[in-house]
Amino acid sequence: MLDLVWPMECAGCGAPAATRLCLSCSPRHAHRVQAPIEGIEGVFTLSAYESTMGRALRQAKYGPDRQLACILGRTFATGLSLPLCSGGFSSVVPVPAAWIRRLARGFNMAAILGAALAQEMNVPLRYTLRSRQWTSQAGRSRRARKLFRRGFVRGGASK
Repeated sequence: MLDLVWPMECAGCGAPAATRLCLSCSPRHAHRVQAPIEGIEGVFTLSAYESTMGRALRQAKYGPDRQLACILGRTFATGLSLPLCSGGFSSVVPVPAAWIRRLARGFNMAAILGAALAQEMNVPLRYTLRSRQWTSQAGRSRRARKLFRRGFVRGGASK
């Protein structure tokens, strides 16, 4: 009934859709990131941040839209589970968000995505990374984000 008054649209491309993410915007193939964060191995991606999938991710993150974040988590988990399961990984470690961002959004986006992936892979979710407080990277170019984050994320003791 709600669809008649307020039709559902894809969070990625904005087209009318039966679900929050249409088939065209759903990622299909994961690939290893060639230049991951220094000291962190096994980094994969499904889509560029500037893509329609990135638009859906930003909508979930900045909306904030926890329901969409959970949908994206399941989508990412399905797309990433095969290459990751064959890679012998023993856990999933989300990159930490600043406490002020978690408080403002009401959830930790990386933890939601990581939890779905860990469940799909049947491995534990571990919070072993720590970060210093930093300013928002929203609006920065890809190169600027990469330069800015150097030294902000580091490994910690396993829980």
